[in-house]
Amino acid sequence: MSPIVPPPDPLPLLLRPLIALSEKITGKTMMPSRLLAWTPSVAFASGLLELSAEKAGNRLGERLARLVRIRVSYAASCPFCVTINTANRSESGITDEEMSALRGETDTDKVLSFSLRERLALRYASLVTATPLKIPFDLIEKVNAEFGPRNTVRLAALISKVNYWARFS
Repeated sequence: MSPIVPPPDPLPLLLRPLIALSEKITGKTMMPSRLLAWTPSVAFASGLLELSAEKAGNRLGERLARLVRIRVSYAASCPFCVTINTANRSESGITDEEMSALRGETDTDKVLSFSLRERLALRYASLVTATPLKIPFDLIEKVNAEFGPRNTVRLAALISKVNYWARFS
């Protein structure tokens, strides 16, 4: 799918090395980053969101953060997000059975290799990504009890970041 508007040509001078670095790391043309170059202040704000949410996600644990990013990528039907977030998934120990659940083909609650914490986070991620937004209060209570307030906000930030890219790309 081609973007609604083309990226600016040339890219703004300050953004060129950042976009080049992200494209070198991913091995892909980062069209969302290129499109954000039309408004450098939004590009920098998006970069801060990316860094902040990733730092928050890392504090939740690398595997949990990866699982959540993948689940949201599929729930939001974002090919760009799926490509980025499933790269090197085996390094996080994510099995084929788990991938089936993350794609929505199997109920995550039925995958025994997911911990209770992972199942709660994945259910929450799916519901936060769905439209209309309907999250049962008992799930919010369970997430808060399992993660605590700080990590619940970190989880929400990580989910929101992937949703942001899904809606933008």
